[in-house]
Amino acid sequence: MQWFWWFMLIFSLLIPTVMVVFGIVFMHKTPTKINTIFGYRTKRSMKDEKSWVYAHHYFGRLWAKWGSIIFFLSIIILINASSKSIETISRIGFAIIMGQLIIMFTSILMTEKELKSKDK
Repeated sequence: MQWFWWFMLIFSLLIPTVMVVFGIVFMHKTPTKINTIFGYRTKRSMKDEKSWVYAHHYFGRLWAKWGSIIFFLSIIILINASSKSIETISRIGFAIIMGQLIIMFTSILMTEKELKSKDK
């Protein structure tokens, strides 16, 4: 049972780790040219250079902040579940990952809303 808890902990930390790493990268090193391969690529963000840079900085801050928060929350929640059954740990892990995905996609919606307000 202990091996499953470790597996779920590592798996549950993948999304927040990616969010923190790419958040920091986007905040401090925006891709230099607008491209369709790497970066925060939406119609609004690729409109012009100013939007491209602003979107990366805004999105990067969101991901770095929210990724850090959900990283530590995920650890705390799973530590509290460490003595539970495999079934309970898997349900908790699934709920954590679904919550992380909601937060991840909400940050896209917030960035698009911010870019739209900047267009006005």
